[in-house]
Amino acid sequence: MNIGVSNDAAGNQTLQAHMYYNNISSDFTQPIDGTKQHDYGIDWQADFITFYLDNVKILQVPNPGGFYQSDSVFAFLYTGANYSQGTGANPPLASLPAYAHVDYYRVYSKKPTNVPAPAPTATLNLNPASILLGSSTSLTWSSTNATSCTGSGFTASGIAGTISVSPATTTTYSMTCTGAGGSASTSAKVTVTAAATAPAPTATLTANPTSVTSGQSSTLAWSSTNATSCTGMGFTTTGVSGSVSVAPTATTTYSMTCTGAGGSATNSVVVNVTPKTTTTQVILTPTSGGSVTDSVGAVWTLTAAGDVMKNGVAVPGGSGTSALTYTSASKRIWGQDGSSKQWYYWDGANWIGPSATYQ
Repeated sequence: MNIGVSNDAAGNQTLQAHMYYNNISSDFTQPIDGTKQHDYGIDWQADFITFYLDNVKILQVPNPGGFYQSDSVFAFLYTGANYSQGTGANPPLASLPAYAHVDYYRVYSKKPTNVPAPAPTATLNLNPASILLGSSTSLTWSSTNATSCTGSGFTASGIAGTISVSPATTTTYSMTCTGAGGSASTSAKVTVTAAATAPAPTATLTANPTSVTSGQSSTLAWSSTNATSCTGMGFTTTGVSGSVSVAPTATTTYSMTCTGAGGSATNSVVVNVTPKTTTTQVILTPTSGGSVTDSVGAVWTLTAAGDVMKNGVAVPGGSGTSALTYTSASKRIWGQDGSSKQWYYWDGANWIGPSATYQ
């Protein structure tokens, strides 16, 4: 592959362009003005090889193959010989000395096509992708061919990392990673499910019997479902079920609260108490002496003759009494008739009865 200039005996100059490869030859000749300076050029491409004279294309031939790029460029100066056809002869001595003048050689390499920077990638994962409300999940991100990543819904530190997130609702996290080759975006969603509602506890409290006389006992029994503990008021619970004996001295309300994951439940039961019928321990007889005092502070006595006295004054109808007592339950003075042995109580004006016993 060459381009050159030859002179004939008359001094005329001819441009010669020549390409020979793998038995394929292309040639071009054109007279030129030897009195002027000329520019010669070859443009070597993968598909065509083009020859130029003074920046004007004079020959273009297909690249026959193999000449995809030129490895070397050589500059030769030949005088008096025709080397364009590959055959040369020594010039006659009379033509010597001969001169060839070259101002400059310029070799250009076509600027390589800019190779685009690789596009970034962005990867975002949540593990696990479904959680219960109040739980957390690991958010992991990574990228290639990127210089920075920006998260939406979380803060990305660098182009790769892992953080823990605890969203209150189903949430989609997104991320954009940017590099010389552009940007890439991705997203990942975590599904948040409310925890299953625990069943509400129950509380059952019974008393057997529900009515007692003062001094007697009742059995409290309790039980619960869906509870982890029960607390009694007025009695002590052990566990979430059981029984205990109670002996209230007055009507009492017992209550219980049972607590579990689903909340709490309360129940109560009333044990009614009837005061026990009690009597004074003093029963007066005509020979016992002594006295008893009623609820209003009056002092009662029984004489040797069997007369009932109130604050030292004989009570009408009280003669012939064989026994005298006061009962705190009925708050009454009782007298026993000496003949019938029946009991009568004083209502403030009269003796009321009879009764087989005092109450």
